[in-house]
Amino acid sequence: IIGIGSNGKFTNGSLVVKGVSNVILRNLYIETPVDVAPHYEEGDGWNAEWDAAVIDSSDHVWVDHVTISDGSFTDDKYTTKDGEKYVQHDGSLDIKRGSDYVTVSSSRFELHDKTILIGHR
Repeated sequence: IIGIGSNGKFTNGSLVVKGVSNVILRNLYIETPVDVAPHYEEGDGWNAEWDAAVIDSSDHVWVDHVTISDGSFTDDKYTTKDGEKYVQHDGSLDIKRGSDYVTVSSSRFELHDKTILIGHR
């Protein structure tokens, strides 16, 4: 998936690469999705479900010149619920479930708290 010019954008969704090989994500802007109904976990507080991009059970993936950002809905816009921050963003990029030979190069992670997770089952 290669963005052309400055118009290669993903917003209001999660880009998932799952169970595949030989994938290139290049020249893209991905805005982290806003979870409108996060769930509550005892001892951990409010948690959102959706990551901006996920590489799951895949191999030979190249992420190059990709910017992932909270965009217009940054963490400071969160409200509180029952006295705790109502978190509406999850991760920027998750590389998980045995994904192998993944390269992230010349990419930016902006305006976000949970940047990258590598190796989660």
